[in-house]
Amino acid sequence: MYCTLNFEFLTESMRYHQAAKSTLVITVVTLIAGVLGFIQQTFIAYVFGAGEAVDAFVASRTIPDIFTKILQVGILSIVFVPIFVQYIERGEEKKAWRIAVNLFNIISVFFIALTVLGMIFTPLFVKIIVPGFDQATKQLTVNLTLILFPAILFNILTILGTSILHAFKKFNLPALIKLILPLVIVSSLFIFRQKFGIYILSFAFLATAVLEFLVIFQALFKQGLRYSFLFNWRDPVIRKIIILVSPFILSTILAQASTVTNRILASELTEGSLSALYYAERIIKLVSQVFLFAIPIVAFPTFAAKIAKKNYKALFHAVSLTIRLILFVIVPVSIGLILMRLPLVQIIFQRGEFTLGDSQATAYALLFFSFGLFATGITNILANVFYGLEKTKILVKIAIVVIIFNIILNFILVRFFSHGGLALATSLTNILSLSLHSYFLGRYLPRIRPILWQKYYLKIILTSFLMGIFVYLASAAVYNNIGHQSLFGQIFAFSLVVIPSIAIYLLFAYLLKLKELKLILDILRHKFTKKLA
Repeated sequence: MYCTLNFEFLTESMRYHQAAKSTLVITVVTLIAGVLGFIQQTFIAYVFGAGEAVDAFVASRTIPDIFTKILQVGILSIVFVPIFVQYIERGEEKKAWRIAVNLFNIISVFFIALTVLGMIFTPLFVKIIVPGFDQATKQLTVNLTLILFPAILFNILTILGTSILHAFKKFNLPALIKLILPLVIVSSLFIFRQKFGIYILSFAFLATAVLEFLVIFQALFKQGLRYSFLFNWRDPVIRKIIILVSPFILSTILAQASTVTNRILASELTEGSLSALYYAERIIKLVSQVFLFAIPIVAFPTFAAKIAKKNYKALFHAVSLTIRLILFVIVPVSIGLILMRLPLVQIIFQRGEFTLGDSQATAYALLFFSFGLFATGITNILANVFYGLEKTKILVKIAIVVIIFNIILNFILVRFFSHGGLALATSLTNILSLSLHSYFLGRYLPRIRPILWQKYYLKIILTSFLMGIFVYLASAAVYNNIGHQSLFGQIFAFSLVVIPSIAIYLLFAYLLKLKELKLILDILRHKFTKKLA
């Protein structure tokens, strides 16, 4: 269920046709990617369980991620989009491409050098991040990290290339490449797991990074990219990008300090704690991909265009629709995850080397992660408005506050809730971040305040709460009276609870006259473009 943009440079009929096509493709591809992702995680759990090997793999992904995030790759792409869009809107497409090529080259040279240095110091990094691992697990983590490090450059260029396609309102292909990772991992595990063991996961991630890079850049060349070795870091636009991005470096260093703290604390807990967090995070990530991430991706270029034209009335309208749609979807989903967490984990993971104890540990973490889902979705929307306004300094200040808050919570809550405390710290941090984003955006754009704090949202919460009561009563009745030891029995019992719960939610939404129900129907009928315009 995704909103689409009003393509102002096309005729009326063409833009509605394209919007409908993009909505359909993104929806179908995201659902397929979600199913494949579930299969991927199920296969990993079946083959490796939740023991030392998966702990090492999770830790190995941490170090390349830290390098990528400290150097602001995600922020760089978000900051770059409004600048790129401004040149496109002014009819200076060739200049926009020259800036993009220059940025590609600067990033490539820098990250090649950084990758080499990172690989040299990997053993030291592993000792710092997972001191609780035994020596054999530490060495396995080092080996897996060395395989993953070269993927950094390909991932970075893919992220930047994807943001450019989004600037041209090309959303279908970036959605399609999400299918590559689960397909590569599942096929690799099926063919090579006995020969390579846990190493095949790192090789699969590296192969995926290369394939995604090739697909995205082929699309960029079709869009108009012409490569040349242009390397001018003194370019005023590049300097502007650096100025906008550089304030985030301190906050990101703190953020990675939070990640390292999380990994250190998890490595000191019982074996499998880090794996349980990993599997719970995978479920949260898949839920976010299906229900949250597409809306900010599709909406961001529209936000940037409205801000560039100073059409704030249209901006407020678009922000209101996206927030309401996110809440309408994610609040009942979060309640469902909380109440049905163990049956869901058992259906996805509990087979092979993945035991009932592993399921219980994963469900425990999933419980606490679910509390912050709504905050993540809305914060992404509000952050995009800040990026469009080029008000990045306030985002840095917010990030610093919430990261320090997260680190403190990690140390406190892990003592009381074990690895669940680390998940709870993440959710509480997300809620604080949402509160700060809302407060400061209201200061910059006072007229947006009524959108951010509407009593109307309470109707969505009430509707979700009523559905939650039904889920609780139905699950108790079903799981106490129906055998569900086999996979088929588990799926059947789960469906007996979930499907009627969805119907109950939609019924209450209709009775309480929630506008979002009509929005969902409009999306299915390809009419949502008119409402967002």
